[in-house]
Amino acid sequence: MQNVSTKERIIDSALTLFSENGIESTSVEQIASSVGVKAPALYKHFKSKQEIVDSIFLMIFERYNAKIETEQREIESCLSSFDSYADKAEKAAELVGNALKSVFAASIQDDFLNRASRLSQIERFHFDRFASLYQNEFHDHLMNPSKNLLHKLMERNVLKNEDLEVMTAQLVSPLILLFDSCRSNMTEHNHALDFVTRHVRQFFRIYKK
Repeated sequence: MQNVSTKERIIDSALTLFSENGIESTSVEQIASSVGVKAPALYKHFKSKQEIVDSIFLMIFERYNAKIETEQREIESCLSSFDSYADKAEKAAELVGNALKSVFAASIQDDFLNRASRLSQIERFHFDRFASLYQNEFHDHLMNPSKNLLHKLMERNVLKNEDLEVMTAQLVSPLILLFDSCRSNMTEHNHALDFVTRHVRQFFRIYKK
């Protein structure tokens, strides 16, 4: 049991150091010191720094997938009773706003994912898989689900039948910039949530059919 705990501490400390300094600039000795062990003790759990990186990447991938699946289930559940609402556009704005604020909370308030995102920002120019992770955070986690949702709302005659890719970009792109800003300034959190609500409401006023 102690081995598992130490392994988790190594991964957690390594993720913090990697997200602050980058992978290449972080040594095994620094990771070991942050955990409170000597480097040889660390090698009992991981054969190399690369193995630590691989473990972190796997955990990040699993966390993102779990978040995406949860959000998609919530959206599908909301849409199943969508037709019972009198003002469908207003209800859609509420649903989309809540979904995007949930994404915001997952990306910013989840400490593990927040550090993982900073790491992918730092390393996306050095490692292909971190570049892929950085893209997936926005495309799989924001762009693609939003595009699918807007398409369904068009089919239900809630939104105008306009260029879907452009509409998705107009909805999501300002939020990507907002998320990045909040990662470096957490005091903007409440303002960011308010902005998401106002942004989504305006979007639906413009595209309401």
